[in-house]
Amino acid sequence: MFEFFRRHRHERQLDAEIRFHIDRMAQDYVSRGIAPEEAHRRARIEFGGAEQIKEECRDVRSMRWLRDAVGDL
Repeated sequence: MFEFFRRHRHERQLDAEIRFHIDRMAQDYVSRGIAPEEAHRRARIEFGGAEQIKEECRDVRSMRWLRDAVGDL
């Protein structure tokens, strides 16, 4: 059960981090004179698929856990 809450917390943190990066990209576009709606659209395209990036992060996190476990043994 604890694992469920930890996983949920990690997902929220990952969502927040992705939003942060997309928002920063959008702010850069806005500072160059692009309308906010278009800036966010371009940022999402440039950033790439959020779900794919989340999956890659999950893979890295699971491998880190395995590496730590092997190291502990």
